[in-house]
Amino acid sequence: ALSLAVLQDTTTITLALCWTYVFLRIAHSLVQTTINKIEVRFAFFALSSFVLIAMTIRAALLAF
Repeated sequence: ALSLAVLQDTTTITLALCWTYVFLRIAHSLVQTTINKIEVRFAFFALSSFVLIAMTIRAALLAF
C-alpha cells in the first residue's frame, strides 16, 4: 500500500483492493477472537493474501 501511495496510484481499483485487504484482515481477527475455527480463519487469510498479491502485482506493473 505504501509503494502504491508513493507511485500515486489512487484509482478505484487500488483503493478497493486496499480496503478489501483491511476488511478481510479485520474479519480474520474477529474470527480468531470469537469462534476460532481454523477453516474459516484460513479462508479469510487466503483471500487477504490473494488481495495482497494483486496489490503487489499492480505496484510492480506501475513501477516498471
